[in-house]
Formats: sequence, structure tokens, C-alpha cells
Amino acid sequence: MRGLLVLLVLLPVLDLALLGHWIGFWNTVLLVIGTALLGFMLIRYQGLMALKASQQKLQAGVLPVTEITTGLFLAFAGVLFIHPGFVTDLLGLLFLVPGVRLVLAAWLMAKLGLNRVATQARSAGAEDVIEGEFEEMPKRDAAHIEQEKK
Repeated sequence: MRGLLVLLVLLPVLDLALLGHWIGFWNTVLLVIGTALLGFMLIRYQGLMALKASQQKLQAGVLPVTEITTGLFLAFAGVLFIHPGFVTDLLGLLFLVPGVRLVLAAWLMAKLGLNRVATQARSAGAEDVIEGEFEEMPKRDAAHIEQEKK
């Protein structure tokens, strides 16, 4: 985890310095501001779409698991866009790709052990769910079963 934090601090300094050396200071500033603005516009659009979809699912009585994870990844992308640096802006743009978000969400849910929760949430709106109670019965051998039949 510390390596990631060091990377998020040192990498932007290095990429901005190298990019400024290659294309010039003002071009670098304009490029970073442009990618941030583009990212924020995409976050706003995708966030509103996720909000509409989650409201529709909630009205239908289904837990909006996909929309919740989309919102989390969009928030993380926003943090990456606020953080200065071209590489962090590119990572933020990567989080805006729906396919990448799905893969990362599946990985994160598996890592945190939330697959069972997501499966239950997806099936909560299904019509073929049967609720009930059960109790475990002790195992019986064949001799006991034959005696009960008589």
C-alpha cells in the first residue's frame, strides 16, 4: 500500500517534468487541464446515467449493485483527475471505461469476499425466490430408514 502512495506522489512529478521537457511548459499545463476537464464531463454524464439506472432499479425493488460500484469507481476517477499529473489523468480515464470497471469490480468483490452478497442482491428481485426455514436432520443409516418404512 505504501508503494502505491509513493507511486501516486512521485509519478506525477516525474511525468509532468518529462512531458514539460518534451512539449513545453504551457502545452503540458493545457494538456493536463484538458484531460481533467474531459474526465469531469465524462464523470458527470456517466454519474447521472448511473443515478437514473439506480433509481429505476430501486423503484422496481432490485438492489442496484452495478450502479453502486459504478458510482464508487467514478468517485475514484474524480480523485485521480483532481490529483495533478498526466498518468493519473490517464488512469482516471481508464476508470471511465465501463468494461474496465466491470472487471475491476469483479476482482474487488472477489478480493473482499463479496461475491455471495452480490449474488444475493441480484437474486433479491427474482420471482422464483422461495423463502422458508430449515433445520438439519441427523444422518441416519440404511437400517433406521428401513425401520421407519415399516
